[in-house]
This record gives sequence, structure tokens and C-alpha cells, in this order.
Amino acid sequence: MNTDLWAFVIYRCVVGSRAYGLAEAESDTDKRGIYLPPARLQWSLDGVPEQLENDVTQECYWELQKFIMLALKANPNIIECLYTPLVEHASPLAEELLANRSRFLSRQLYETYQRYVQSQFKKLDADLRTRGEIRWKHAMHLIRLQMAGIYALRVHLLPVKDIASLNEPRETIESEEIDDGMEIDLVTHDLKKFIKLMLTRNGYVLEQLLSPLVVHTTPVHEELKALAPGCITRFHAHHYVGFVETQWRLFAKESPPRVKPLLYVFRVLLTGIHLMHTGQVEANLLTLNETFKLPYIPELVERKMHGAEKGTLNDADLSFYQGEHDRLRAMLEQARDASHLPESASSWSALNNVLIRARLTTV
Repeated sequence: MNTDLWAFVIYRCVVGSRAYGLAEAESDTDKRGIYLPPARLQWSLDGVPEQLENDVTQECYWELQKFIMLALKANPNIIECLYTPLVEHASPLAEELLANRSRFLSRQLYETYQRYVQSQFKKLDADLRTRGEIRWKHAMHLIRLQMAGIYALRVHLLPVKDIASLNEPRETIESEEIDDGMEIDLVTHDLKKFIKLMLTRNGYVLEQLLSPLVVHTTPVHEELKALAPGCITRFHAHHYVGFVETQWRLFAKESPPRVKPLLYVFRVLLTGIHLMHTGQVEANLLTLNETFKLPYIPELVERKMHGAEKGTLNDADLSFYQGEHDRLRAMLEQARDASHLPESASSWSALNNVLIRARLTTV
């Protein structure tokens, strides 16, 4: 990221010994505050850091959401930023935050200030053990923290439930329900998380994106589908190898083993091989078998579709299918090694643009 994030500082104040009346001639000037990057950076795949730090100038600025989250948790460093009398710069938004600073005071102050006091006390104890005497700077900060905490608790005793809250974003929503006799298992990801999964070697996400069975779609969905080929790499074979081994272990543990998970094992193997050969995602087992022509697939599908779903296999069947699993896995690894697919995704920039444009439409 080449953008100068320091240009987006909206609040700058002085804290530390110079604000607390404890400064000496050689004391540093500690500056703290808030920065607010534009949406195009905040919502990009790179995102932005939660805080900017410069050790040389003793400056630290928190991203706005991070600052507010810490304030709601009664973090002493943040509370003191809001109450320092030494303010060097405050935008209108920062002024609004300062006007509402009392809303961040709660009974949590007791716990947070107490932890900071204990931290200073440990420093005093360490001074005595290592130097034979205390550093008076640590002693003064210990007393200051105690007095500041006591004052804040006496002046404001707002219960936490009355403070405006910020909920952490839910990147994934899962729901299971019965709708008109149909069992629905819903899993949906926030767009940013979904795109990041697309850019990894996660074949399962590509199967979801490119499924022919679409209940609801949008132009953004169509854009993602068009960019999906640029996400496919030869390393997606690793996903299918790992996934099929997990499914095979689950299948082999059953006693007696069932047909349904066995079909899933073969479907995953054939999807992976097909992807390495063609660069195309195909998750329909019957369509795949038009190419692979495995003679036992139709019979297994028939048993699942028209027999009892929990139809089981005997020991002789299991031995045969173990051999087929091993053979197809070897084919998948050979297809990976011979594949002409690229080693890395090429759609990062285009997907990043889709993400930012989609975010901006919600503003």
C-alpha cells in the first residue's frame, strides 16, 4: 500500500507526562489520536492497519472504528486521549466524538484502570529487584492512574447497557431451518471474505459461485463469475486432495459404510481431475462421468436415488472402492503435476475493484 495514511489523521492530541503535569526537561512529547482512511482503502482487499505508529516522533493513531471499540471497553489510553486538555487538531467528526466522550465512561473503568495500576506496580517491584531502588516516574504514573480512575468512577457511573455499542461484523452467517417441509442449510459470506476465499486454492467456494442452481443473483454475482477463471491455479489440486482424504476417512469409519459419502468422495476426485485438465469447475457427478465413464457410478447413484439413502456396502465392495479411491487420487496428483494452469491467481485487481464498487453502492 503506497498511500500516505498519515494524511488522514482527524484527531491529534498530546498525552503522557506533558499532559499529566509530570514532564521533565528531557521528557518526550507523546502524541495520540485517530485517523480515518477513505472507504476505497478501508474496503479494499488490503484493508488498513488498526493503528499507525512512529517510534521516532512518539506518535500513534488508531483507525476510527478501532478507537471507538477500545473506548467502549474503557481502555485507559483511549479515555485519556478523549480527556486530555492538549488537543492539537480535531476535525468536525472528532469534535462530535469529544462532545460525546462521557458516553464511554462505565463501571468497566474499575477493571481496566486496576489492570494498568497493577502493571505499574510490577514495574516498581522489578526496579527494586534489579536496581535496588524504584524509578519515580513509575511511581508517579501509578498514583496518577489511581486518581484518574477514582475521579472518573465518581463523576460518571453509566451502566454498560446504556452505552452505544459497535458490533463486530459477522463475516459468515449460517442458518438451518425447515421451510414448507424442505430442509434448508444456508451459509453465506460477506463479499470481502468470499473474494479472499476465491483468491486462495479453495475449490469449494468456486463450486458455489459457479453452480448452475441459482436461487437469487445480482450483477455483482455475474461479475464474480466472469472473473472466476482468473482465480483457478494448479494448486487447487491440493484442496481436492486434502478434502477427499478427509471425506474418505469419515467414510471408512462408518460401520457399515454408506453409499452417499462414497459418491461424495468420487465426485470430489473427478472434479479435481477435471479442473486440472480443463481449467473448468464441474461439480455434477453424472456430467463428470460422461467423460470418465466409471461403470460403477450409475449403479451407486441408483442405489442412493431410489433405494434407502443409508444403503450400505459389504466388505467386498469396500475393498474394490478402496482401490478405486487410490487409483483416482493418483490420477489427480498426476493431473496436477502435468497441468498447464498458472501458479497464482490473476484476478486480484479486478476483484478488488468489484469489492470497492459494491461497498460504495451501500453508502
